[in-house]
Amino acid sequence: MTKSSVVVLFIVSLSVSAALAAEPQVFRNSDLEKYSAGDSFRVEAPSQPADKSGEQRKDTEDTKVSDQKYWCEAATQADNRVKKAEENLSLANSRRGDAWRNLSSGIYSAAVEADAKAQRDLEGAEAELAQAKQEKERLENEAHQKNIPAGWLRCQF
Repeated sequence: MTKSSVVVLFIVSLSVSAALAAEPQVFRNSDLEKYSAGDSFRVEAPSQPADKSGEQRKDTEDTKVSDQKYWCEAATQADNRVKKAEENLSLANSRRGDAWRNLSSGIYSAAVEADAKAQRDLEGAEAELAQAKQEKERLENEAHQKNIPAGWLRCQF
């Protein structure tokens, strides 16, 4: 082989390898069906060795049940605090309106004093509602970070 034929052979082999590399990878429906279950890509938690007596399994089941109850009760309490705060806000709003309706009775100073008290109550109720919503959101974020199923927060298990 001469030097020029080696160069030509080298150039041809480069162009063939470039052409092969440029071809896109094609998947067919059979490939999709093969991997649709995702079994080959599933990452499973490492299994913990169980005692011969099965105590470890019982402990994890008991822990799971107590975890479900904890999250259910915590979410229910947070929901109840939000509902109570909303009721207090509604009540404070109606008291503020009542204070000015009493102005028509002719006692202006009493209406102004009642309005000031109603305004303080309203601001307190708004702060209470904001705090209750923030606490509920914190609980939901904590549950999300710990991979707690959403149904546990709604007591659906």
